[in-house]
Parts: sequence; structure tokens; C-alpha cells
Amino acid sequence: MARIKTSAILDDIRGTLGGAVFSIWKEGVQVVRKKAAIISNPRSGDQQLLRSFLGYLSAQWMDFLGDENRALWEAYALSLRPVGDQDQGGGALNVIPRNRGIMSGFNAFVMIHLRLVAVGLFATKQTGNIAVNPPTDPIPELVDTITVTVVPDVGFTLDWLNNTPAPAGAILRVWAESYNTGMHKQLLDYALVTALTLDCNEGKFAQGKTNLFENHLGLYRLQCDVIDTHGQLSVPSAVLEYELTAAP
Repeated sequence: MARIKTSAILDDIRGTLGGAVFSIWKEGVQVVRKKAAIISNPRSGDQQLLRSFLGYLSAQWMDFLGDENRALWEAYALSLRPVGDQDQGGGALNVIPRNRGIMSGFNAFVMIHLRLVAVGLFATKQTGNIAVNPPTDPIPELVDTITVTVVPDVGFTLDWLNNTPAPAGAILRVWAESYNTGMHKQLLDYALVTALTLDCNEGKFAQGKTNLFENHLGLYRLQCDVIDTHGQLSVPSAVLEYELTAAP
């Protein structure tokens, strides 16, 4: 980064010129820096899917919902608990991104629907599929016991018990992250609670590309929760650490 001096004739330069980017820093200091060779803009299939719904949901909020509906969403947003509360936080090693606290009704409306998009419960852009009012059912219960088995060179197998009745269509979500394999925090996989088992053998690594775990051995942190068909989440499970190793 370099600083440049301006004159009475040329006192403000902004934007891109060749390989340089010009901007104004605090106190009016003119700054020039080299243009980035690669701009990070992940375009995985999942990310593009979610982005494609953002504009649609914004239009539905403005054009389809009435004032009374939007007021209910505003009240719902105020009822959401902030990070740190036992029903929304996952502890110091939280793997699942939780509610960041008080948000707008629009944010809550979009959040609920994108959660459903991510697990295949809201896949069609049809006005009749939109939840015009926020959820009123109790939040779903987390499954009673989750057991994780490491399968060397392959990934993880999850088994769970469901002694507590789950809402019809409820889904168990599996989140994961790792600091030494290049995998960012992500929704790893999901299955109906009634399925009682799930094999996780791939994740998204560098540049959002999906690769098999056999190419990325190391330490992983896993965390689970349950999402109902209204987009509401259960209390998260504990965060557990597992070492994925090579087969003997």
C-alpha cells in the first residue's frame, strides 16, 4: 500500500486504474493499493442455490406479505434469543452458526426460509410455499443420543435414538469444521430424524469444492441439531472432536 499526495487540481482519486485501486482513508488520506489477482467469491452449488432465493424472498416480503404479516415477523425476531443463551449457543467451540441476537422481521423471514432451502424442505419458488406468518409451534427436541463412529479413510457414521417424538418431517443436521484440513465450518449432511443413521464421507474444502474425506485426514469437530418443517431449530448437541485417520 502507498500514499499519494494530491494537488489543488486533482484532490480526489477513487476506483480502479490498471492494476491499482484508489480510495480515501480516514482523515482524507488518499490511498492506492494493488488490485487483487483473485477475488474470493465462492460459487459452490449450495451457495448459488441460496443466493438465487435471496432476491425471490425479498420480493415476497415486499409484494406478497401484508402489513399484519410483517408485524408478526418483527415480533418474532424480537423473541429470538441472542448468542450465549443456553437455547441458542453451542458453547466455546460452537460449530453451528447460531442466532446473532435481535434482528429485523425481514432477516428472520429470510433466515427461516433459507434454513429450509438448505435441507431440501423449500425447493420451489412458488408464492403458495411461503410462510406468511412466523412459526408458532414449540421448537423441536434434540434426539436423545447421538453416536459417532470414525471410519478410517472414509469419514463418519452417525447413529441416534429418537425416544422423544419428533415433529413429522423433522431433520437431523450435522455440522462440522476442521482447522487442519482446509474445510471451513459447514452443514455437512442431513437426514430425516426417523432415518436413525447417516454416513458422512465428503465435505467442502478449498474454494468450495466437494471432496471425499479420504483426501483430508485430521481433526474434525462435529455438532448436531434438529430442524422442523417450519425452520425452527432444537437446542444444539455438544461439540465433539474426532480424528479421521488412514486405514491400517
